[in-house]
Amino acid sequence: MSRWGHRPVRVGGWLVAGCLLAVVLIWAPVELGFRVPVASPVPDGPHVWAHRGSHGSALENTLEAFRTAFGEGATGIELDLHYEPLEPGFVVAHDYVPGAPRHGRLMLDDVVSALGPAGYYWLDLKNLSAGNRDAAAARLAETLDAHGALNLAFVETSGLGAARALTAVGLRTIYSVVNPYRVTSLRARWLTWAYYTLVVATTDVEGLSVEVTQLDDEFQRRFGHLPFFVYTVNDDAQMARTLGLENVNVVLSDRPYWRE
Repeated sequence: MSRWGHRPVRVGGWLVAGCLLAVVLIWAPVELGFRVPVASPVPDGPHVWAHRGSHGSALENTLEAFRTAFGEGATGIELDLHYEPLEPGFVVAHDYVPGAPRHGRLMLDDVVSALGPAGYYWLDLKNLSAGNRDAAAARLAETLDAHGALNLAFVETSGLGAARALTAVGLRTIYSVVNPYRVTSLRARWLTWAYYTLVVATTDVEGLSVEVTQLDDEFQRRFGHLPFFVYTVNDDAQMARTLGLENVNVVLSDRPYWRE
């Protein structure tokens, strides 16, 4: 009989120790990377940008609304985009059904060719998927670069794959988050927190886009080294509070707060 038959090898403790070591070696660089402060991507902030353009004299998400916003002093505008592979291109609309008739709809190429580097663009790209994200990212970078707006646009997205696809082609990217500390399930809260940590540490996202009511003390303590792109603030008191937060870089508003 082999001597191993009399003296069984106790591998349980070593296995646990090895797993813990692997977690430390993998997670520590992620956590350290996550803690490195990120400079504000939009200088001299915080800034208030026009949510879907100026609403005073034009319909939202229209060229007139965007042109008016810049003309009245906005340093940036936000617009909603849907990737349309049949064009290929990007339809400017909040609600859009892919494949709808081309007549009468506004394309991103129309906007940036008319406005160019007039100011910053917050692009809320709605319909990225695993099947279209690489093609959409390449097309978006090409469209913006052709009109001198590549470094002026911040693409809002979610999902690790989408963030990697966008940043890989040189697009400036902000990552859409919810406050993990508001999640009721402890397991879901930890997984959400861990996922955001991984995204930020392993991609080149430049900030977090977050709804204004999510900005509580816990969220700021954990994510406050990153610039915040906050939406959508229309109340005077809430605007004053939000602009006073140290890490807020950009705030969206439907009202003309951007006339500073």
